[in-house]
Amino acid sequence: MERKPSIYFHPTPGVPVIDGSKLFYASWHLLNEAFTCYINAEHYACIACLSSSVELWLRREMNVLHRMNFEELIKKARKIGKITDEESKEFEMLRKTRNSFIHFDLDKLPKVKHMRGPIKIPREEIPKLDQIDQQMYQTEVDPYPTAAHKDLVPLGTLAPTAYILLNSTLSFFMKRYPKEDQLVDIYYRTFLLKFEGLDEHKIVFRLLPPKSRAKTKPRLDILNYFRKMFTR
Repeated sequence: MERKPSIYFHPTPGVPVIDGSKLFYASWHLLNEAFTCYINAEHYACIACLSSSVELWLRREMNVLHRMNFEELIKKARKIGKITDEESKEFEMLRKTRNSFIHFDLDKLPKVKHMRGPIKIPREEIPKLDQIDQQMYQTEVDPYPTAAHKDLVPLGTLAPTAYILLNSTLSFFMKRYPKEDQLVDIYYRTFLLKFEGLDEHKIVFRLLPPKSRAKTKPRLDILNYFRKMFTR
């Protein structure tokens, strides 16, 4: 009998300087995912998780149930005093950066010099010719590995950009949810297991197909206790 895959919830140490018991759990989870992604050099994912964490926090904090995009949420939060003018500028930078990298809009990505630059080579390292004097010889080299790698340079701005955004977002949540003790809160990362048979003390959820349409994508059948925990 073939066993169905399961989801395993693994307790993982969260960001130590933020009180995860007070921050909305989904926003707390995404913030920690962003932190972990950055450590693992997954900068695209880091920026996406940071953006989602802030957007969700704004939506929950202002109790916005109707559809409102990230830009509108930032404007509304600034207008009613939920965030400062400086914080709104930081969130706008986060939003625009998320959009520019996710859609890879070259006109909006952080600017990088694409020009060829002169490289000085000592005369003794080039062929001796009568026409060349004792001065330094200058030539030009292409900064790209090949002409086909021109997307590589703007992608190189991902790491420092993620670093700046991660720090500003962590600082924002640190001000509102400071950690008052030395204990580190945990959050739950999920792992897909191909086979069951875990220890009974582990938390495992079965992936079950919807009752009405068995051929559609499987859904996660979550117990009420965890449903409340993830939406607190």
